[in-house]
Amino acid sequence: ADDILLLRQTRDQVCALLSRGRFELRKWASNSPQLLADIDVENHGLACSKTLQANEQLKVLGISWKPALDVFQFDVSLPPSIPKTKRSILSLVAKIFDPLGWVTPVTVNAKIFLQQLWQAKVDWDEAIADDLLAQWKTTHASLATINGLHVDRWVRYGSDTANCELHGFCDASTTAFAAAVYIRVTSVTGETTSRLLIAKSKVAPIKSLSIPRLELSAAVLLARLLEFVRSSLQLTTVPCFCWTDALVVLAW
Repeated sequence: ADDILLLRQTRDQVCALLSRGRFELRKWASNSPQLLADIDVENHGLACSKTLQANEQLKVLGISWKPALDVFQFDVSLPPSIPKTKRSILSLVAKIFDPLGWVTPVTVNAKIFLQQLWQAKVDWDEAIADDLLAQWKTTHASLATINGLHVDRWVRYGSDTANCELHGFCDASTTAFAAAVYIRVTSVTGETTSRLLIAKSKVAPIKSLSIPRLELSAAVLLARLLEFVRSSLQLTTVPCFCWTDALVVLAW
């Protein structure tokens, strides 16, 4: 909401609607202390109080959120020793919860490596070969860089927005293809910001495909992501721009 009055109005409307079904909302959390001021402390989120602390965080749909800073944070717990079997490697990669693909540049390498393990026909509890282990150590080190990564929750889109655009990018290689959607916002004061909204990657099929076909697959993935963003955020009238360096896609 743009102000505390509208925020309280929205809160009260949601409470009134759910109370008709005898549902009482609890564990309230907000980056606005004013909204929490007239809510019983017993109904506050476990990690949230009226006095917001910068290091306090709580889970929002599986993602850590710091209300005081209004940022999402990735918390990746890596074991002290590097996993060396297919089972333990898959277990580690699966623990990285990234529903909007914000850390796709890192996780896509882990996906590619898992595909290589399947192609090498490594058993579940068999230690991987030295050449694969060397590659896995590099990928494992990149996973550690995710820990503590902050992503702004607010994308700067609001009542003071003078112009808004959606920009999508797609690319492909012989091992994977991906797409990403950014929002570009210009305020009435002329300040321009861009934020990553969503990204998605897919590992290239084991059956070899041509680069033009993979580039077209990336373009299809981008088109679907853009449509999802436009409908979800109700930005159907916002200008959209799609970017690719593949001439075959531009000429299609």
